[in-house]
Amino acid sequence: MSRHKKEIKVKIAVVTCLATAVFTVGAMALTYFYISVSFRDNAVRSQLEMADQAASSITAILDKEIELAKVVALAPSMGKALALSAQSSVDAPSDGVDTMLMRPLAQEGIKVLGAILTDTDGALVASTGTGREFYEANEKWWRGAFESVKTSGLIGDVVSEKISDTWAVPFVAPVRDANLAPIGMLGIFVDVSIFFKPLSGAGGVNPIDAYVVDDKGYIIYRSGTVPFSCKFCSHNELQQLLQSPRKWRPIRDAYLQKEPVLAAFAGIDHPRFAADISAWKVIVVKPLADIFQPIKSITMIMMLSALALIFISFFVALVFGEVLMRPVMLLHDGIRRIGLGDLGHKIELKTNDEIEELADSINDMAASLTKTTTSISALEIETALRRKAENIRLDIIAMVSRLKPSLETINSNIRKFLSEAAGRLGDKEKSLLGPACDEIDKVSAGIKNLADIAGIEAGREELKLVPIDIKTILRKNLFAFEPRIRGKGLELKLETPRGETMVNADAAKIISAFNILIEYALKSTEKGHIRISVKDERDAIECSVSYTGVGMPEAELDGIFNNAGQAAAPLRGAALDLSVVKEIINIHNGKIRAECIPGKEPSFIFTLPKHKS
Repeated sequence: MSRHKKEIKVKIAVVTCLATAVFTVGAMALTYFYISVSFRDNAVRSQLEMADQAASSITAILDKEIELAKVVALAPSMGKALALSAQSSVDAPSDGVDTMLMRPLAQEGIKVLGAILTDTDGALVASTGTGREFYEANEKWWRGAFESVKTSGLIGDVVSEKISDTWAVPFVAPVRDANLAPIGMLGIFVDVSIFFKPLSGAGGVNPIDAYVVDDKGYIIYRSGTVPFSCKFCSHNELQQLLQSPRKWRPIRDAYLQKEPVLAAFAGIDHPRFAADISAWKVIVVKPLADIFQPIKSITMIMMLSALALIFISFFVALVFGEVLMRPVMLLHDGIRRIGLGDLGHKIELKTNDEIEELADSINDMAASLTKTTTSISALEIETALRRKAENIRLDIIAMVSRLKPSLETINSNIRKFLSEAAGRLGDKEKSLLGPACDEIDKVSAGIKNLADIAGIEAGREELKLVPIDIKTILRKNLFAFEPRIRGKGLELKLETPRGETMVNADAAKIISAFNILIEYALKSTEKGHIRISVKDERDAIECSVSYTGVGMPEAELDGIFNNAGQAAAPLRGAALDLSVVKEIINIHNGKIRAECIPGKEPSFIFTLPKHKS
């Protein structure tokens, strides 16, 4: 018992550990998910804020530069420079005109890479610094820009000057005469890096982690990267990012990044951008590994804590298993002792729970067993008596079966005597010998049925089960009874349904059962009718034989089919026959009963299972 106790304790500990492990793993998974989402959301929130701040700062710088360009363009010297250029016969802009161009810039303190002055056709009038180079790099654009510039200033696309390999953003404003009519254009070229200084300080963003791109994905600015030299990422990933309503998305393949990043963006769509310039986007990125790096440490701590919890739970389960198993073991030992016959043993448990209630119930059961008079030996004696009674029954059936040949001989001799001495016998002798032969036939048939049933029960004979229609065999068999029924002045009523009434049965045995019941009804009825009905029930076929003769008291109906109860039957000779009917119905898995209700016809009713095709 000790070994079993230890096994049960270990099983309890193992089950507890498994339950703890499942709970811990589930809790860890939920915690990991929550922490991951929290870290991601915090990173996204921070990057969106930095992108918005950078976009706002860049927009402010663009506003400042375009306003300065407009102020310089309104300087009187600009109109004079254009007039001087118109009077000059020199093809190239003169030094005097260039001086007029630089003076307002110097007065406003504007630091530019270069500046240009053009007429309304976009022809170059004057230039300073690298303005001429920038102009020549995009001369076609300048030739058609006046219509867009004459009402207000605009910001041109980023342009490069090949000699010094510098990149600038052009700010263009209309030059007006004394009547404020537009007579030319002023273009100033500002170093592109000036606009993206906020990226190095907006929210503490590292320049490596910030980009400015156009809507095609080309990089306009990134620290250490030549503008328009490559794209930020693939077209599909960029479109998914820009179309995201949340303005952020993981980028698996950022071309200038060594690992996947989380990208958040903000738009710069300045109203003064030229028509051929797409809106700029500030994209702030951060490697996914950096975002989720703290989770690795947290996960390791959680795993170590989970292992410690499982380890502790195992030993705690062993300790509590001992406490939990003690009442169970006491209950087990008590049940074993009572089962071995120690009915005086009492299980003492005080746990105030269901185990104590179970122990009390077992104690009550043991007390009841000590009071009973039935013992194992008494049960054995009763079983032996039942076996003996069954053997006597079989011996009687065997003895009665041996009388059958003698009865058949007597019957044959009586019928032979009646045939040969018919002329010498009077009516009285014939009326006595004829019915005697009929009774001998019935007794012989009953003995045969008993012998057949005993053979089936003993396994010596099998039922000849075949599908039969109860209506059909009834109609064929009732012809034999019709003369006798009409001879007594009785009416025969047959009630059957329209459809088939198929059962699996031994036809000869079922006919014998019907014959016995009809014979009983015929002998019990002096006037009125005999009714035979067949009904199609749900799972069975119900057959009944009812009559208008004398029935039995209701108290004696239960014993009418038993040998002990048939002494009270109205027809003493039918006792053996009714028991045969019961045996026939029983071996067909059917049920039989007798009814004798005041005001209704006495009836014998039996059911047989339906045939299932």
